Amino acid sequence: MRLIALLLIFPLTACWQDETLAGYGAADQFWHLYQVDGNTISEPIELVFHSNGTVEATAPCHTMTARQSAPYPWFVLENVEIARTDCTAPSGQAAVLNELQKMTLSEVSGDRLILSNEAGREMLFTAVQGDG
Repeated sequence: MRLIALLLIFPLTACWQDETLAGYGAADQFWHLYQVDGNTISEPIELVFHSNGTVEATAPCHTMTARQSAPYPWFVLENVEIARTDCTAPSGQAAVLNELQKMTLSEVSGDRLILSNEAGREMLFTAVQGDG
């Protein structure tokens, strides 16, 4: 009887595979944003996609946390929280993090990550060494 139960449960384990962007190669790496809509970004903004679905973004003056559970290649940030750190420098970081929330598609290939949407907007990232 136990063998039958195990044989019935075993195929269900395939359903537990991470079908999100994290499960397709983006997990636990630092992704450095270097271009938005063809314009080079000079401020250091990095993303980390954790295998538990959490997304963290860090910038000199802002942090963001969110959840991303949409199946690949879809990209949907949920439960977004953006906080300003103790920083007096003017920056467009909040605007960039707000634009990040408008992305709906993702593509990861090796050390490149592209986030885009149907409106033609695009954010390009490259993987950098780190402890993600």
